[in-house]
Amino acid sequence: MIIHKTHLNNKLQQGLTLVELLAVMTIIATLVAVGAVVYTNIMKNTRDQSRMKDLGSMKQALELYRNVNHSYPGTSEFAAQMVPVYLPNIPADPSPSTNRVYKYFSLPSGCTTYDRNCTTFYLCALKEGDQSYPTTVAGCQTQNCLSAGTTQCNIELGP
Repeated sequence: MIIHKTHLNNKLQQGLTLVELLAVMTIIATLVAVGAVVYTNIMKNTRDQSRMKDLGSMKQALELYRNVNHSYPGTSEFAAQMVPVYLPNIPADPSPSTNRVYKYFSLPSGCTTYDRNCTTFYLCALKEGDQSYPTTVAGCQTQNCLSAGTTQCNIELGP
């Protein structure tokens, strides 16, 4: 028994072999890589949920506006008509990239707040993650949700 303990103590004092160190480093690197991918996807999906919440609050404010004014605001008058009475501010896209924007437009094309003939609207955004949301059907297909670019919106919310 004493010989066995001596042999074990010598093995512990020698440390790990190069192969053992490489194996441990490979396992740690794999875990970090998988964790980074999962974290990135979680963050994208969280921002998408925030986008849907923002679009939902804008939709609710638009419905309140329509109940009072019997029409939706015109595309170019959206911010001026909504802030501060119906919304404290126009929400900004939660992406760390500053070139993502929400789009609003009213229909029929060319309607204005002052004519009170805007009968419908679309709110558009650009999703990042892989969750399922209302996708562009009619309205947002022609809208670009990047302030500098031609990336079409892929989330659509209407009345």
